[in-house]
Amino acid sequence: MDIYRKCENAKSPYLYKRLNVNIFLKNPRNFVDFSEIKKTYMGSPRKKNKTYITNLLCGFDIETTKINELTYMYIWTFGILDSRGKRIIIYGSYYEEFLQLLETIQKITKLSENEKIIIGVANLNYEFQFLKKWMHVTNSFFKSKRKIFYFEHNHNFKFIEMLNFNGNSLKKLAENECNTQKCVGDLDYTIIREKNPKLTETEINYCDNDVLIILDYLEKYYNQYILNHFQPVSIQSILREKMKREVFKTQEKPAYCLKNIRENFPNQNLYNILMQYLYRGGYVHSNYFYTNEILRNICSFDITSAYPYYMLVGYVPSHFKKIENITKESFYNLNQNDKKCWFARIKFYNLKQKYKHSIESVSKVLNSSKIKNDNGRIMSADFIEVYINEQDFTIYNLFYSWSHFEIIELYESTKIKLPQYVINVLFQAYEKKAILKEQGKEYSFEKTIVNSCYGVMVTKLNLENLKYNSDLNTFETEINSYSKATKKAILLPQWGVWITSGIRLYLLSTVYALIQNGTDIVYCDTDSIKPLHYEKSIDYITRNNKLVDKKVKKACDFYKLNYTKIKGLGNFDFEGHIKKFKTLGCKRYIYTDEKNTFHQVIAGLPKKTLENYKQEHPNINLFEYFSNYMAFETTDKLISKYIEDDFVVEINGEKYYEKSCLTLENAPFKLTLADIYIDLLLEKYPEEKEKRIL
Repeated sequence: MDIYRKCENAKSPYLYKRLNVNIFLKNPRNFVDFSEIKKTYMGSPRKKNKTYITNLLCGFDIETTKINELTYMYIWTFGILDSRGKRIIIYGSYYEEFLQLLETIQKITKLSENEKIIIGVANLNYEFQFLKKWMHVTNSFFKSKRKIFYFEHNHNFKFIEMLNFNGNSLKKLAENECNTQKCVGDLDYTIIREKNPKLTETEINYCDNDVLIILDYLEKYYNQYILNHFQPVSIQSILREKMKREVFKTQEKPAYCLKNIRENFPNQNLYNILMQYLYRGGYVHSNYFYTNEILRNICSFDITSAYPYYMLVGYVPSHFKKIENITKESFYNLNQNDKKCWFARIKFYNLKQKYKHSIESVSKVLNSSKIKNDNGRIMSADFIEVYINEQDFTIYNLFYSWSHFEIIELYESTKIKLPQYVINVLFQAYEKKAILKEQGKEYSFEKTIVNSCYGVMVTKLNLENLKYNSDLNTFETEINSYSKATKKAILLPQWGVWITSGIRLYLLSTVYALIQNGTDIVYCDTDSIKPLHYEKSIDYITRNNKLVDKKVKKACDFYKLNYTKIKGLGNFDFEGHIKKFKTLGCKRYIYTDEKNTFHQVIAGLPKKTLENYKQEHPNINLFEYFSNYMAFETTDKLISKYIEDDFVVEINGEKYYEKSCLTLENAPFKLTLADIYIDLLLEKYPEEKEKRIL
């Protein structure tokens, strides 16, 4: 029997049908309109062997439970949004039923191999681990063996990951993009359930809404992208397509512009140097002198949209040329040339830090002798050999001294501004975000675009394609040639490297200036600093922000942007006073703010863990408890255990068969400081104190 139900957990409630798969299979045409299947080609109309996407949109989800370490599926839910806009939910409990459902749809639609039905899934990695041995996988795209973007079953059914676009959870996707909302409260995964379970109304709504949310988003996805002949698999693919289309809008000779990008792309050897040694990421570090101390009345400043700021006002290299016959004089002339970028392989001798800040990462060193290690960063060394660019060299001059250095390799390039098409995509989203925020409207997609513009700049080339082989249950690797991987490039890898080092220089030059003003910095995290003294920081920060505003105004004039919507970009924003603060190293700190609210930032430990522990143990002092060897037997963080072998579970005399599964278990946590870091921290203390505090 088919039943109309009202979806109440939606901004605008609506009716949908819900029925068992066996009822649907008796007469599918009674429930879904298959008569108006439309097909839209992907890519250029000139492309041979086109792929077509249909307007029959589907969603899929499974619910599981576990016995010991074995997890099995007890119900699956499949949603269809047809050409009439009607939503239907079909449910079942056996993989064979699901395969029969797909086979029936395939027969009715009579699709050829290059015609696809999209099936959206939230957290496809999970579902794939259960489905893969039941499916006939004819095509797939993986970032890694545990990170899937899509796979195709029997050519016609394309299962795609839905959480790559706007929100890293189904709840966030629903809040940001959909009418239907996630039901409150998870299913109880500790209940041992039979197949064809008798679910409560609350549980039915939970299962249905998870798939109805996917149908909501797929409708938007279809109208916005598929009908424009484009099928993105992630927010980064959306960004690249936006930039490509912007090239054709803004460039007088778009083909020449794209050709110029390909010609300026570094060769593979230089590319490896750029991405392995020159790209360092943001500067995140705890000042060892204040580590394991309880500090009071410090403050915090944060750079407003740090990476967009540098992308607007900064510079990047174009094409690199190797310099032969290097002399110290020619090097210094190059370093003082404000029209040139450079990077070099340099050997520094007798390197020493000037202050309590260790800048260079040990992992970026090619060769070295007698490094003194500050939790992964270099305090001093007899010598180190590294690749650095001119911005890194400025940072070295601020924070290190050395007896002499030797230049082994040197490359130069002309300085350029980022092209208009990159800036347009970034700041169209930035301005729209500002407008929507002022109007009190949803702006999460624009925020995601802004935040992802930097990420797309530093994403490595895909030089390997992983394909899943259904017959062998293995992955096969296809090697992409370097030249093939760079053919469709619209961004140069050196741009991302220089954007990153530019923000490091901005952050660390501010750290240097505040040290000269008589304060010190306790902690740095990519775009934020925590100085000891507000009074000794605020005057410099205020002057800096005025200079930054002038730079932003000048860049807006250059790129023809609306300054009023961008004003404040790159400013150090005062985040507030911190009453009490303690750090135990990188991404390990706790604090209480001006309102005595407790905050925890500890890598690997879920938020609220310490707060919850305090509720269970009201007499405990969290600032004392937060220490070396702090441990929890279980946390809310889940770890994945992949099981590849077939197994059978038996419940109330019934046997249920799985070919593979993924079991989620609560992870333990233990905070451990490295011995070499403890040795460094002990140098701060007199002998009688050291044992007690560490």
